[in-house]
Amino acid sequence: MDQTIYLVRHAHANYQADERTRELSERGMKERQLLDDYFEGISITAIVSSPYRRAVQTVETVAEKKGLPITYDERFRERLIRKGYIENFTEVVKQMWAEPSFSFPDGESNKVGTSRIVDGFFAHAQTGSTLISTHGNILTLLLYSFDRAYNYRHWLNMPMPALYRLDKAEGAWTISPQMLHHSQTVYPAKPCGNENR
Repeated sequence: MDQTIYLVRHAHANYQADERTRELSERGMKERQLLDDYFEGISITAIVSSPYRRAVQTVETVAEKKGLPITYDERFRERLIRKGYIENFTEVVKQMWAEPSFSFPDGESNKVGTSRIVDGFFAHAQTGSTLISTHGNILTLLLYSFDRAYNYRHWLNMPMPALYRLDKAEGAWTISPQMLHHSQTVYPAKPCGNENR
């Protein structure tokens, strides 16, 4: 059966130490309207989200308009690099991409984070059309598991919000970035791996 999964990176959020309760900024609350506009007229059968507040807020109005509940799934939470503030954050992430099995004692490696979100993705990629709200770092790991073009450099340039459509037909997945921002670079759709999952 053909399947469609929409993966969204949450809209812009204010920084605070508590990852779970971080909320969208004023800018982010406006930006989520981009998703409302995009999904107007598109059939969605389920909405799943990371339980983190900023991810839930990003799809709340889509859920309200579609009359659908939001199912929380911990597998879509952001990847924990390490607890507390991280100096030179992008350089630390770059190191972790270079060493997929590396992790801090209180964090997740790329390898572990990928396993978690891939399991979550295929648990919800069964039937119908599902919207999943998650986070940039862990989302990039999922996309990379399909297509190596979605790497550290792609993460650095990923907008907030960002939207990707994944379609499965005849046993093969195709990934298609969707344009939400006028300045966003959109790459052509192409088949990707994990055909049998």
